Amino acid sequence: MKRGWFVPPIIWSALIGESGTQKSPPLRAVIRPLKTRQQRQIEEHGRDVADYKSAIAEYKRAMKSYKQTGEGTPPAEPRSPICSRCLVSDTTIEGLVPILSDNWRGVVLQLD
Repeated sequence: MKRGWFVPPIIWSALIGESGTQKSPPLRAVIRPLKTRQQRQIEEHGRDVADYKSAIAEYKRAMKSYKQTGEGTPPAEPRSPICSRCLVSDTTIEGLVPILSDNWRGVVLQLD
């Protein structure tokens, strides 16, 4: 180990049992709080997108005015909102890369 060395925590867990031994109900119980949190994040993202659309409209008006007059400093373009996620399921490595790049704290991968 050396200074700057970082290893993210990874927790692997598995429910093992034969088909029909009721593995899904406990998995759903564990995942339920994450689904609730993700639903809140999706709703928040929807509000952020609405705010972003109005900010883009204002930016375009301000930029048009700036180009016509040439006075002052150009307006700053608003950043597109990123949807925070905490849970993914049935994904590929290629599909997971952009999700992880936007969610630096990581996500939980649920497979049933």
